[in-house]
Amino acid sequence: GGPISLIRESAWRIGIVDNPRDRDRTIRRTYLSWPVGVETQRSWELELYAKAFSEEKAQKFSSGAPMAINYQMGFDDFQRISFWRLLERQVEADEIRNKIILVGLTAEAFHDIHLTPLGAMPGVALNANVLLMLASGAFLTAAPSGYTVALSALSFWLALLVAFSNSALLGLFLVFLIASLLLGASFLLFTTNVILDLWSVAFGAVFVFVGTVLFRQGQL
Repeated sequence: GGPISLIRESAWRIGIVDNPRDRDRTIRRTYLSWPVGVETQRSWELELYAKAFSEEKAQKFSSGAPMAINYQMGFDDFQRISFWRLLERQVEADEIRNKIILVGLTAEAFHDIHLTPLGAMPGVALNANVLLMLASGAFLTAAPSGYTVALSALSFWLALLVAFSNSALLGLFLVFLIASLLLGASFLLFTTNVILDLWSVAFGAVFVFVGTVLFRQGQL
C-alpha cells in the first residue's frame, strides 16, 4: 500500500526498500526496480541516487535483474547521529553538510534488523551500503562459470593423482595445500570485486582425495 497520503504527497518520490533473502535468511542481492501492477517502481536507494547525482545516471540501473550487493561498510562504520540530538539542536553543521543523510530506525526493539555477509545490521545501514555501491561504482562481477568447471576438473585430477602417487599423510598435506591456494585465490579475486566460487572446488578436491584414499585402502 505504500506510505500514507500525507507522506506520499509531501515526498519528492517514494521507493521500495525490501530485498530478497537467501535460504539462510541472509540478504546478498537487491532489486533496483520492481514491477508494481502495470508500472515499474524503483528502489529507495536508486531514487536517492537520482536525487543526489542525476536522473540520467540512475536510468542506467533501471533493470529488473537482481544485483549482488557489495557490502563495503558494517553498521558500526557509518557515522550515526541520534535523532534527539537533531531535535535539541546539538548537531554541528559540519556533521551533515554536503552529505547524504539517511533517516531510519536502528534499535533492535523495532525489529528492522537483517542478516548480511558483514553481520546483522538495521535496514537503513543495508540501504546505505546499496547507495554507497551505486555512488562508488564498486559492483560485484561474477566470473564466467567456465572457469569454475575448468578449475574443478583440474583440482579433482590433481587430487586423484596425489591420492594414487603418495602416502596418505603426504597426500593429505598436498591436497590441503591445493585447497588453500584455491581459497586464497577466491579471496584475492573478491578484493577486486570479482566473484568466483572456488570454495566448492576446494572442498570438492578434499572429498575426492579422501574418497580415493578410502577406495585404495578397501582394495588393499
